[in-house]
Amino acid sequence: MVQPSEEIRVLLVENDGGTIQAVKWALEEDERFDFLGYVSSKAQIVDFLDDYVPDVALVDIGLVHPGDGLTATKAEGCFDEWLAVIEL
Repeated sequence: MVQPSEEIRVLLVENDGGTIQAVKWALEEDERFDFLGYVSSKAQIVDFLDDYVPDVALVDIGLVHPGDGLTATKAEGCFDEWLAVIEL
């Protein structure tokens, strides 16, 4: 569990520039969060996770697994079991 004094590290999986900027701005304005960055494709997730350890991923579910948001993320092996995934 994250202690109150620790920032929550956030990864965004999104390909819409406006959404990326809005989420980035919102997270950077709140000192509880550390916006690690974003990736724009499912293929970039593994490379990102080689370099960073987020606490949570905000995921555009249509981007990760178009057409079937119910079976994406963990079922597809994109994320480890420990990572909290919020599907957008």
